[in-house]
Amino acid sequence: MQERRSNRLRTILISVIIVSILAIIGTIIYNALKSSKLTIVVTPIDSEISINSEKRNNGTYSMFPGEVTVKVERGGLDAKELKVKLKPNETTVVHVYLTKNGKFDYYEGSKADYSLLKLIGDEKVEDYLKEMEKKVSIKEVLPLSKYSSSTKPSPTNGMLSRETLIKDGTDDEQCGRVICLILIDNTGDTKVAESLLAAHGYNLSDYKIIRK
Repeated sequence: MQERRSNRLRTILISVIIVSILAIIGTIIYNALKSSKLTIVVTPIDSEISINSEKRNNGTYSMFPGEVTVKVERGGLDAKELKVKLKPNETTVVHVYLTKNGKFDYYEGSKADYSLLKLIGDEKVEDYLKEMEKKVSIKEVLPLSKYSSSTKPSPTNGMLSRETLIKDGTDDEQCGRVICLILIDNTGDTKVAESLLAAHGYNLSDYKIIRK
């Protein structure tokens, strides 16, 4: 009786070992077949990403060779779906950016996503970044100021004069954008500010203006 029980336990133990070995071998073979790698970089960074309907994040994944469907969505922006062919033993890098009707306005209000956008090699992105870098380059000529006569007394010194001052306001708590300008003008008029910027090749309308 005792010997029969020992034989049964031995049989169960051997079966468990065989099953475990087969599972390990199966895992090794399965991982070996997943010889392709897909690196995906998506902006905005909080977009919903799916690969073959499976939710993913920015990163690198081991995949089976063949075609996969990548879908990227985010509220307020146009979704994108693309087919990607993965080759055995190769890494495929996919950059996806979302816009609204082809416009990049969203990125001017998100410093993090604007920085991530710089990693994406795309002709349209490069053109947009050139435009933005031109706007950001205004920091090199700031501050700008002009002191001129006025028919109103200045609220600061009581003199019949006015001062227009334009400063970098990007770090101001009211900004929240890639670039902002602080405008100090005791007349409430923007014409002087517009002429100051125009003299250096910039447009006041291109910036979020913080009045002080």
